[in-house]
Amino acid sequence: MPADWTVFALPDDLARERYTALLAALEELSTRGPMSSLEEITAQVRSVGFHNPLPESELRETLDQLAKWGFAEPFRDYTAPVRNYQGLIVRREAWALTRKGRGVVAAVRPTEDLAGLQQSMQSKAAEAHLLGQLVQPLSDPVWRAELSYPFHVAGLARHYRTAHQVDVRKESLLKLGESLARSLGVIALAIMIQRSGEFSPALANPFIRGAGATFGAWTTLLSDFLRGGDVPELPVFESMRGPDGALSILQEIKNHRNASGHAFGVRPAHERDAEVKRLKPIVVAALESMPWLARLHWDLIEHCGYIGPGYTLQGRRLRGSHPEWEPLDEKYHEQLAPHRIYLRGPLLTASIDLTPVASVGICDVCDQRELFLINRAKVSGGRVIQLTLRSDKDHEVVHDLP
Repeated sequence: MPADWTVFALPDDLARERYTALLAALEELSTRGPMSSLEEITAQVRSVGFHNPLPESELRETLDQLAKWGFAEPFRDYTAPVRNYQGLIVRREAWALTRKGRGVVAAVRPTEDLAGLQQSMQSKAAEAHLLGQLVQPLSDPVWRAELSYPFHVAGLARHYRTAHQVDVRKESLLKLGESLARSLGVIALAIMIQRSGEFSPALANPFIRGAGATFGAWTTLLSDFLRGGDVPELPVFESMRGPDGALSILQEIKNHRNASGHAFGVRPAHERDAEVKRLKPIVVAALESMPWLARLHWDLIEHCGYIGPGYTLQGRRLRGSHPEWEPLDEKYHEQLAPHRIYLRGPLLTASIDLTPVASVGICDVCDQRELFLINRAKVSGGRVIQLTLRSDKDHEVVHDLP
């Protein structure tokens, strides 16, 4: 639909009026016969209110453009040449609206005058332009990630999309890849904790050393998790396996990050630009390999009440790159503990409790509600005693474990 109407959003008022007049003339002439000659079209264009000069050459050019758009079609008789007043050989031809053209005109009827028809078509064009803007993101993997992927991924997708400087675009792509590994790793870690019944020092090992979990730590965790067998809690997770699976793509992005981080010198601008061009298809491939991420909801449950034969949930949901949490109020078949964040959605056999590796709280730094994911762990006496979680703004919160 947008392509049918945006041709009438032309900036040139005279050109837009000319196209509108021709469509109106062809529509009116269609009631008299299946096709119309150039002479008939010229006369009818005046009768619908277009009085500007319209030479035959310009008329042909305009009709040819309508034909390219699929609104009109010519019928030419190449067997009967006739000589025009300039002595040139031309062909008899006639024109008619196509089905698409008739549909465009019919959509703005009843409108009797050219001005009204033009106004109606311009209105349709404006609507189509808006619709096109709304639909366009659906064809772009980065846009789709920004709109519907987990927040820590979606926010970085937006950061990349709005970045202009080559260094910022490169860093955004690398961080976008790492955010995919981190979000998936948090889910895998939560499943392993759920299976074992505790957050053991062995599970906390990737988070003990240094400044926290690295890109490599997350890909290693995911690799170990997938080697452990099937994932009945989230069967689609298993699609990450294999040489063309998401995990292999994430490892390739990690290798790009390591190579860049360990470089001895500073590359010139044209080399950095070329690196971004090589890196983007890999990150896009990672996003496209996991469309199911859009069907997983990260929900903060604030209240769960029994209503028989199920429960009513009240809380907040974080959707896409927007930092504001949306209200959540729905019926559910499963009892969930309040003040915890759960992974929920149609792809799950049951909700996954992301506590303690993810939490939601009012940040002391920015005074905003933020989603925090595990970054570091402290082990003492053979057990995990403390976790440091970090938000997308690099704000941190520390939780002592009982």
